[in-house]
Amino acid sequence: MIAPAGRWLGASVVLGRPVPVAAPYPHICRMTVTGLMTGVVYVVERRQCAACARPLPLPTPPTSDPIDPIEET
Repeated sequence: MIAPAGRWLGASVVLGRPVPVAAPYPHICRMTVTGLMTGVVYVVERRQCAACARPLPLPTPPTSDPIDPIEET
């Protein structure tokens, strides 16, 4: 099996070194990044870290017994 070629661009910029795609995505949460063009200092939040992200839960299927809005009395 051949390892995938390439690198994680976001993590490579934040960490300042190439991060290969064959390795798991590193945690970049709570790291400080300075914009190259703007000079704005930015702190990467945990919700923006791909390594911390959790997959979204699957939607629950509807029940097979529909609720009848009209009740007989």
